[in-house]
Amino acid sequence: MAKNLVIVESPTKCGTVRKILGSQYEVKASFGHIAQLTKSGESNTGIRIEGDKVLCDYEPNGDRGRATLAELKKAVKDAQMVYLATDEDREGEGISSNLLLLLGLKKGQYRRVTYGEITPAAIQKAFAQARDTLDWDLVGAQRARQCLDKFVGFKVSPLLWQLPNVGKSAGRVQSCALRLVCELEEKIQAFQPEDYWSLTAEYAEGFTAHYFGQINDAAVEISGSNSAEEASDDAIDPREVKKPESKRVNSQVEADRIIQIAQAHIHKIVEYSGKKTSKNPPPPLITSSLQKIAGVRHGINAKRVMEVAQKLYERGLITYMRTDSVMLAADFAAQARDWLLGFKPAAVPVKPTQHRNKKGAQEAHEAIRPTNVASTPKAIQSDLSAEEYQVYALIWRRAVASLCSPAILDKTRVVIQSGEILWEARGSILIEAGYTWCWDDISKDSQLPLLKRGQQVQPLKIEAEKKQTKPPARFTEPTLIEKLEKLGVGRPSTYSGIMTTLRDGGYVEFRGESNKPKILWATNLGIETDRVLAKIFPKIQEPKFTAAMEEDLDSIAKGEKDWQKYFIGWNQDILTPALAQAKTVMNLQDTPAARAVAELLEVTEYLCPACSQPLSKYSHINQQGVPKTKLLCAKKPKVKCQKVIYYETSRGYWNPDSNENLGEKLACSKIPCPECLKLMVQVPKKSGGFFLKCQSCKDTVMFLNQATGEWFAPQKQQQKSVTKSKSKKTRVKKQ
Repeated sequence: MAKNLVIVESPTKCGTVRKILGSQYEVKASFGHIAQLTKSGESNTGIRIEGDKVLCDYEPNGDRGRATLAELKKAVKDAQMVYLATDEDREGEGISSNLLLLLGLKKGQYRRVTYGEITPAAIQKAFAQARDTLDWDLVGAQRARQCLDKFVGFKVSPLLWQLPNVGKSAGRVQSCALRLVCELEEKIQAFQPEDYWSLTAEYAEGFTAHYFGQINDAAVEISGSNSAEEASDDAIDPREVKKPESKRVNSQVEADRIIQIAQAHIHKIVEYSGKKTSKNPPPPLITSSLQKIAGVRHGINAKRVMEVAQKLYERGLITYMRTDSVMLAADFAAQARDWLLGFKPAAVPVKPTQHRNKKGAQEAHEAIRPTNVASTPKAIQSDLSAEEYQVYALIWRRAVASLCSPAILDKTRVVIQSGEILWEARGSILIEAGYTWCWDDISKDSQLPLLKRGQQVQPLKIEAEKKQTKPPARFTEPTLIEKLEKLGVGRPSTYSGIMTTLRDGGYVEFRGESNKPKILWATNLGIETDRVLAKIFPKIQEPKFTAAMEEDLDSIAKGEKDWQKYFIGWNQDILTPALAQAKTVMNLQDTPAARAVAELLEVTEYLCPACSQPLSKYSHINQQGVPKTKLLCAKKPKVKCQKVIYYETSRGYWNPDSNENLGEKLACSKIPCPECLKLMVQVPKKSGGFFLKCQSCKDTVMFLNQATGEWFAPQKQQQKSVTKSKSKKTRVKKQ
């Protein structure tokens, strides 16, 4: 009997989904984006504008895409029904649309299923509610985003290639983010420090006050209410509390005068007020807040956070991790409330806590949360790596805390007068912990003693400390993500990619300690590239311009705008005039200058498949303008050798040029041979995919276990290897 075919994005999901659905379903992976735009069309973008239509030409995404497509086509032929189960976001919908195209699926041959967590209940519900078509508005938003990025990258970047000492790429969001970093660097470089003095008075009653001003200062009010605690800021580390300072005094003479007055007069309390305030629990984590807080508290960069969260999601421990919604499913909220009643009844609110989404958030999605509140971080710690535990603990604690009662604080303010001088002290004490039992984000202010109005207090020491004003702090990953989010630039799923592009392009350096968020330093290359972009295409750097484009994409996803009309209008009204002006201003040519000649890095141990001579590693700039490496046959004794070229992939493999057939018999991996420890080569299989083979030990091969991600040797080979040397492993983790 024919089985149903389910296509997911990641191969690590296959085993879990197959186990949930049962034997009537075959589950295969698309390995992310199975298709890419071709090198045809306008400016080699794969995009053609014909009248009021935008035509996108797609092809399999490299060797892996071709092999995966061949395997999926074979499976489709034998399938009763095809279920497209790619991720539920904009990119996931786009991947499903490409699967329809490349697999030739017609309406009635497929169903679309989406789910936010990989659990039996969620998967079974998703399949019971399968749609018979895609969300074409969402597909349109993905196509528009892809076309915008492609046109900016392929039409603006070639202008940079013609100029010396600048980077080789520009991007719709990347260049705006670079502008923010460079703009801050300009302020830091222009900053002139100034001296000032901070005055404090230490009292025998056991507290310290700070200079507050003088009685006749118009800006000073003795009476004042205590404001409630500010909302939580995920980009700030609660462990690094800023010490309070006095009102600034601008000269030593003035500081000495204030101290003399304070020493010559009695000190009497003129204001003593206390007020109970509440601080509401923070909302559950979304993509951006998870990236920020993991960076602040554990020093994990945004890209790595998403990789770890992906693993947790695929293991069924958390819900989908690309979201901008703080909403929680009603059944989870009820489950968490019942759990709290049993384990922390004091933290249960009278009414369930509600959190509101920001404008534009995707209401259909949930926040990031654990799939089972009973799976506490401590309960599953032994099953997680150190990073997985850190990320999971943040997600679990924040989701549970968001459903708890507010924290209640007693905030106290004291104002002391000595002559015409006023001093102020503030403090607070936590009365009811509320949500802070599992998410502590309250600054540790000192508790003030019990005092009363009119009481005289005895100063033990009054002193002035000379200080200097400091320039604004450079961005860290968390604070730059916070800035981009506040400005509406980019979306949660893009922030980690922005950071990677800035770093890999050489525009920004990330410096700092391993357990703290890295500080972003604009490089000379980044500063010069930003300066040139300000001349040739200033709009691309403007946050308002980029944010408006993001809002347009959101409107397309909601069906409020036609993506093709929008893109054609944007190209005609904005991009084309800007490019024409750029060429005039910088005296650039229509035909971009040739790229820099590749630089030889080293001769490798890999052999040319045409002449068996060693291949050499060269640096080069890819089509997106990002520095990469490639392998070439350096000697080129034969014409065939001139066609041998391998590009390094993000997964650590060397794949042949997708435009050439020669060399497809060889692609080098980073997996060592269990016999001789030399790196093995990647050999395509007729059925799709590939296996690894050692060039030295000709009979040594290894295969990939899709469920575990491990490379393993056949059983006979393992026995032979163990007999030869018990110290060598025959199973290695996929790199």
